[in-house]
Amino acid sequence: MSFVEFCVKNLANFLSESQINNSRRAEDVQHDILTRLINVGGSTTYWKEKGIKDVRSYLDFKQQVPLITYEDLVPYIDRIKQGEANVLWLGKPNFLAKTTISPENSKYIPISKDFVENFEFGVKQTVFHYLKNSGNKNFYTGKMLGLTECAHLDEVNGILIGFLSGIANKFIPWYLRSKTLPSAKTNCIEDESERISTVAQESIDQNVTLVAGSLPFIQSYFEKIMELAGKKVGEAFTNLSTVMYNGNLGKYEDKFTESLGRKVDFIQTYIVPEGFIAAQYSHDDKDLLLMVDNDIFYEFIPVKSLEEEKPTRLQINEVKLNEEYALVVSTTSGLWGYMLGDVIKFTALNPYKIIVTGHTNEFISAFGEHVTISEIEEAMDFALKKNPETEIVDFTVAPRLDDSPSKFAYYEWFIEFSSRPNDIEGFISNLNSKLCAQNHLYKDLIAGNVLHLPHVVEMKSGCFEVYKKDTQKKFQRVSNMRTIAEDILVINTSL
Repeated sequence: MSFVEFCVKNLANFLSESQINNSRRAEDVQHDILTRLINVGGSTTYWKEKGIKDVRSYLDFKQQVPLITYEDLVPYIDRIKQGEANVLWLGKPNFLAKTTISPENSKYIPISKDFVENFEFGVKQTVFHYLKNSGNKNFYTGKMLGLTECAHLDEVNGILIGFLSGIANKFIPWYLRSKTLPSAKTNCIEDESERISTVAQESIDQNVTLVAGSLPFIQSYFEKIMELAGKKVGEAFTNLSTVMYNGNLGKYEDKFTESLGRKVDFIQTYIVPEGFIAAQYSHDDKDLLLMVDNDIFYEFIPVKSLEEEKPTRLQINEVKLNEEYALVVSTTSGLWGYMLGDVIKFTALNPYKIIVTGHTNEFISAFGEHVTISEIEEAMDFALKKNPETEIVDFTVAPRLDDSPSKFAYYEWFIEFSSRPNDIEGFISNLNSKLCAQNHLYKDLIAGNVLHLPHVVEMKSGCFEVYKKDTQKKFQRVSNMRTIAEDILVINTSL
């Protein structure tokens, strides 16, 4: 072992253990972050206009700082764009991270000078956790390739605006720049297909040892490499050992495994423009270590409390295992009581580990049962396992409430089958029984004949593909409203 390898190994062990120890004393660590936030908050326009003052404890904080969504922030973001200082945090943010190409649909999330370290720290810790737990030191001996959105940044009143990936490129340490791909010029190509193609051409003859990025980009890149090399990705890059991705691997796992042609380590991160939230601690444990020491103060709202006028707000020391919570953050970028829209579940409390189970708008609660996306997806997985001949392309679920005096109500499952179940009634029964097993309120509604058995509406081939292409919006598999369902029915009729 070289001296450099010895130093890196020991540094990885030290920093990884340090974060685990912080997680085990998360209540104190989170208190320190909240104290720092409170000390700054009183100097901001936001706190002054909301009448937030004399905050000395978490009780004061949750009583005075309202829960908000992005729509509540828009007027303040507009003022920041116009160059106003001290709006949400001291001074002006260094960056505004946008979330989509379309200006009218994009969110602009402030990133202050103080908060840049959140992303740097998150990436560093993810790498050190992996190095400590895998012992794989080869991933940093070659080229590390990042697959992201266009990295071009615009400047408005001294604030740089662009995708988070472009912002992150500004902070690649100097000692890693020679190890990273693609080039800055390639990263700034706006057309997605052209950018991926150029990245592939630029890297095909390089010693790529790590690939990182969003799942769709990684898969597109793998397909292009196989096209250029005429062989599997794992053969083209013989030293590739690690794929680091953001999001839920899900259906991509089989695709990646097929494209690679051999085993590599998959490492998941949970990064949003609002912050680096969590990352996989070990390559053989898919649960994510919540980063409690990274300039974010977390609150947790029990999902079933979301519909209340004043939802229950909990600190880290109040959460329980295997219950679903809506995630709320306050950060050193000036987000205050900000609802991310994500739903998480704790799988461990010492240290704190989570999985992301869905989004706050992905539920059905026709009669207060609050069936979540994770319960719906587990019901589908159960039905598919019970009916192994069945294959689906995609599906979505919405409640159906008959307008007749009897108020005949049920869940409609809009499913595009590539291979139908032999027994559709048995398939429906499997869906229903799994939902009953997971959600006692749903079970009681079924038992009381308030809700009737689910209905399956079989969609024509290509229906979901057309819907996703036409709408260009994030597809929801579950919605308490029937908007998606009605749109898909229109498309299905036209096919």
